[in-house]
Amino acid sequence: MKTKSSNTIESLKWGAQIVGFATTAGLLFFTFAEVLPGISHGRAAMVIPMLPLLALGIIGYFVSWYRELAGGSMLLAGGLSSVLYILLTIKNQEIAFIMGVPLTISGILYLIHWSILYGKHHRHS
Repeated sequence: MKTKSSNTIESLKWGAQIVGFATTAGLLFFTFAEVLPGISHGRAAMVIPMLPLLALGIIGYFVSWYRELAGGSMLLAGGLSSVLYILLTIKNQEIAFIMGVPLTISGILYLIHWSILYGKHHRHS
């Protein structure tokens, strides 16, 4: 029988997976529908440097299904670096929120989940 605590811990992982999936799917759609055609037509010059940052988050999502610490860290790094890049170059808070914050939230949830499950065990080893 699962305890309330284990349900909460499992909810963190599911929340991270759901937010990560929705964000990753949206970013992949955006990349293939808007960015790549724009690049081939000479537009989207501001977005090209951001692609590796978003790729870090997208790859981090897939990694997080097998290695939560590594994947969560990649999601967090990709999300935060995307937010910073957008705020410093494009200077648009809405775009920064839409593109970077969900990756950041997913990464944080994965890291909290990992910390609760494995952090205590690793600290006492």
